[in-house]
Amino acid sequence: MRSMMYRMMPVLIVASGFGCSKNSTQAAHSDAGKVSEAGALDVGSAGADGPRRLDAREASVLDLGTVRDSKDAGDTQVRDAKDAGGDAGVADGAGNRDGSRDSSFDGKRDVNLDVLQPPDVPVDTAPILGTCAAPIEISSDVSHVDLSVNTASALHLVDFPCVSNGGDIVFKIESNQPEMAYADTFGTAWNTALFFTDTCDSVNPPEGTDMVTCSNDACGTTQSQAFAKLSYGYHYLIVSGPNGEGGNVIVHFQRASIGNGPLVPLPMGSGSVVGTTDGMDSSRTCDTSGPKNSYWWANCPADVGGSVHASTCKGADWDTVLILQIPRMDSLLCKDDDAACGMQSTVDTVLSPGAGLSVLTVAGTLLPSYGDYTLTYTRP
Repeated sequence: MRSMMYRMMPVLIVASGFGCSKNSTQAAHSDAGKVSEAGALDVGSAGADGPRRLDAREASVLDLGTVRDSKDAGDTQVRDAKDAGGDAGVADGAGNRDGSRDSSFDGKRDVNLDVLQPPDVPVDTAPILGTCAAPIEISSDVSHVDLSVNTASALHLVDFPCVSNGGDIVFKIESNQPEMAYADTFGTAWNTALFFTDTCDSVNPPEGTDMVTCSNDACGTTQSQAFAKLSYGYHYLIVSGPNGEGGNVIVHFQRASIGNGPLVPLPMGSGSVVGTTDGMDSSRTCDTSGPKNSYWWANCPADVGGSVHASTCKGADWDTVLILQIPRMDSLLCKDDDAACGMQSTVDTVLSPGAGLSVLTVAGTLLPSYGDYTLTYTRP
């Protein structure tokens, strides 16, 4: 008998707004490269040697015609050609020009000594997080996650096929195997809508045909519950609100692997279903390599939970494995070779109350393990 238990750990992704800003601070320096104790030159008062000099490099707009050179405290008559706005003809007390910086003075302004303006701050052209251009990504190794976002100021990007929606927040889902995806907004205080789509390139993407891929009001509430069958690649989940409603919302996302065969809803209660496994399956869930058929159901917030039972005993003549996935409970059950019936399988567990996805799969242990079967079950 092989009985295997796997657990999938949750990952919490909190989507939030991102922004960036750039502060450009121009430090004030004297001609000798020093800064006052206050971190900037004091230009509000005059000392005994006359007004303090503020180099043009320390100010963006100044009348520099009467500014004195503070690096020569004893010579109050020396003017700095580059600080005096090009007045390089001013002589010091000895009648000499200040030629150390402008020995070739020709009466023209030295452009190298002009006040340098701060460089233009580059415009932030990054796309807004949560849009089709920059969706919030859900990686392939996440089985369930709660995604907290706010749609109040979001842009309208996609027209939902099931409701007239307002601002949208976009999630991008990576799938590396065939799987079933689930999302709900239960617990949100306002009217929400959800939409699974394979493209975000069109304002009017098509709705899926075999799942409730677009949902407005679910389980007797104003919140939403949507489902989708995903293949390899990237897909999108969009949350919005009808008639312009928006605000804080937590999107509960869940996923479970499915087989290569049909994906069929499993009715509530007790019963039996018949099927045939065939073909090639690459999911390798529970270390199985035979073909697989999957059954699924979803519960509402008010559902009380209960016992789950499924069996292929006396219902198949080949080596079966039963796989039960309940993502919100971190539960992956793999059951093989029931002692009471040999190569067939039985799975039993208890489903907790509340909303969420469950997927039950009939699989073959090895590649040659496939064929007809009858599955008996009980589920809340």
